[in-house]
Amino acid sequence: MDAQICSGPCNNGYRRARAIWDDATAKHADAMTRLLPGQEAPQAPAPPAIQPWYGEPVFCSSCTAAIRAALSELDDLASLRMSQLPGSSQPSDGAGRVGGTKGAPSPSPAMDDVDELTSWARDWEAVARGDDPRARRGFLATERTTILAWLTEHVDTLLLNIDVAGDFGDETRKWHRELTEKTRSGTGMKHMKTKCPRCSLYTLWRQDGAPYVQCRDDDCGRMLSLDEYAALTDAA
Repeated sequence: MDAQICSGPCNNGYRRARAIWDDATAKHADAMTRLLPGQEAPQAPAPPAIQPWYGEPVFCSSCTAAIRAALSELDDLASLRMSQLPGSSQPSDGAGRVGGTKGAPSPSPAMDDVDELTSWARDWEAVARGDDPRARRGFLATERTTILAWLTEHVDTLLLNIDVAGDFGDETRKWHRELTEKTRSGTGMKHMKTKCPRCSLYTLWRQDGAPYVQCRDDDCGRMLSLDEYAALTDAA
């Protein structure tokens, strides 16, 4: 796939359509090798009509805005996660185990998550600075807030680096998704009563505070900035 195509969720529909077309093309090629003399050749599958969104250079403007927003919310989500201490009335993550491990339950899964998040942020700070990771410094909460604030301010250093932007963006969204689920945050979803400009379905939604509107149809996934959505409603 073209390396310039945005690697974010805006192209989920395109990737799915392209995968179906690639599969159909392979089957057509196989059928052609089995064609008997005088037998009519099957029609080649038409390429998908859906067009991809391109990165600038890795993510499109809408996905970039979504990553920025997700990064800026990680510190607040981490604070909410820390409120879920043992014995708290806050919702827990169920098993109480460290994510991705099969060992005994952790005394404080929330602390494990936040400590891992801070280590992750520390490593990406080092990448952005072009230096080795700094030693852990100060209180965990203060360090976490300081590093995430710095990353948010200098996020272009990572998002414009084609060698690391994809990993950083994917990991940022993954952290945001996991912490949102564990803290039961982000439930303020509003249905936007305008058709999606790509799939023509009424499947546009916006999460409270998000700087973008997203189509929730799995075959589309179109993302619009608030300015793009305003222009769409004006045209309608």
